[in-house]
Amino acid sequence: VWDMDATCGQRWSDDYYHSTIMRPDQDYAEYLARYEHGDYNLFKRMCETNAYNFNEEVRLRYRDLRQNWLATENILKRFHTYLDEFKTVGADQREYARWNGDTDISRRNLNFDTEMDYITDWFTRRMNYLDTTRFDIASLPPSGISNVDMAASPADNDVYDLGGRRVGNAEQLDQLPAGVYIVGGKKYVKK
Repeated sequence: VWDMDATCGQRWSDDYYHSTIMRPDQDYAEYLARYEHGDYNLFKRMCETNAYNFNEEVRLRYRDLRQNWLATENILKRFHTYLDEFKTVGADQREYARWNGDTDISRRNLNFDTEMDYITDWFTRRMNYLDTTRFDIASLPPSGISNVDMAASPADNDVYDLGGRRVGNAEQLDQLPAGVYIVGGKKYVKK
């Protein structure tokens, strides 16, 4: 996305904040059909036909990503990091000098801290909406890990495949086929 004034419920074309038509708690496809050009056709077709159990696979992948990359706090951390860098190098002052009061932002005063508050609220609400409505992750079956027994930690020389199955110990690595293994809690690539 190159034009950040048209994201997260903001749109440069008519009103800066769209509290009614660009809410974080609404259906994306419905919004695109009503106010934009329509949904991405391949994605739309995959959803409609559910080819190869596409819808369930997307939900499962989303749930997995919510544990790290798409965790709300991780998304917001990236915004905060970039805002801090933005301020450190003086880009915030250059942006203010150029765009404050401009028609692209409905003649509003530019304030990056206020923007950060808005983005924090918008992403928090959007991710909650996606979790409970669009992807309904609470209704998905367990991920396969039911409990973690920290007392039963592997020996440092145990070797595991990427599926978590013990396949030997470090002395037996030369007997294993080429692949990626976990040895002593670290990735090991055997060529």
